[in-house]
Amino acid sequence: MIVALVVIPPLVAQANALWARLPEEFERAQALLIRYRLLRRRVTLAEAVQNAPNGSGAAVGTVIGAVTSFAGGLFGVVTVLILSFYLLVEARPLFE
Repeated sequence: MIVALVVIPPLVAQANALWARLPEEFERAQALLIRYRLLRRRVTLAEAVQNAPNGSGAAVGTVIGAVTSFAGGLFGVVTVLILSFYLLVEARPLFE
């Protein structure tokens, strides 16, 4: 619960900032792709979203899956570190 209160507000603020900068970043990415001849013509953001494979629902599912996997991995790493520390500190009483 406390982790959610610490993590969610900055995440929402960063998502809002990204949403505000999205058109500018989209134009920069297009300019880069055109410069390296990976893209032939400019497209609008609406065209890119409309022509995206699998629609936007799949993108949301992919992001949620990635966040869930990351959280699970982070939980696993923290658990291993805590258990390792505990075993190092309490090793002598365990083997007596």
